[in-house]
Amino acid sequence: MEQANVRGSSPHHLIPEGPLLPFQQTVREYHLMLAGLLAAGNSDDLTLLAVALPSFEPEYLVGLRSRVSTYENRDVHARVFFVRPAHPLWDYERLLMRNESLWSSRNDAEINEMKSRLPVPWHERQIDAAVSEHLAKAWIGVIAQTRLPRHGWGMVLGGTRYRFSANTVRPSGLSRKFISGTTHSPPSNSIPGQLVELVDSMVRYCDGTADAGELERRARELIKRQNRL
Repeated sequence: MEQANVRGSSPHHLIPEGPLLPFQQTVREYHLMLAGLLAAGNSDDLTLLAVALPSFEPEYLVGLRSRVSTYENRDVHARVFFVRPAHPLWDYERLLMRNESLWSSRNDAEINEMKSRLPVPWHERQIDAAVSEHLAKAWIGVIAQTRLPRHGWGMVLGGTRYRFSANTVRPSGLSRKFISGTTHSPPSNSIPGQLVELVDSMVRYCDGTADAGELERRARELIKRQNRL
């Protein structure tokens, strides 16, 4: 994973993922649980991915899949997807924490059985290749400007944390690199805030309440905003 090493973040930049300290083992286990249950969001054709972690609400994934059908004609098949469990996964990890605090054994079998009954609806919708290119350009452009925070990562309560990532093709075309950045409830008039609005439009595109024109417009606005920095 590649992260920026430039000091001095601002409201217009994402920041790298913060360090996970030894006493945050519960957070690590929560992340593993999240990755396991939402593993369907990870595949070879995954181009863009946002993981949203709202407080007191179910977590969700939003992203873009794109695949070239053949080497000769380079037809691109792109799909926007959205997946969200019926209940917050953090509730399961809190149950494990409660068990540990009461000095009782962790009943992993019970937790796994509960997880097996947890519905995880999947929504996906095809999108024009030209629109997907604008989405990728806007998304990757924001991540590429990731900056380290001026005063450390700290701890923020409430709101929604977003983790944005992208698989980009290297200039050689023979391999990919993974880039990422995070933000927490960014101001709506900031560049990360506009990226969050684009994610919201992608969610609505998947459920049919937004069209491709809205996605393209938001992506173009975000690209134009980046060019002015």
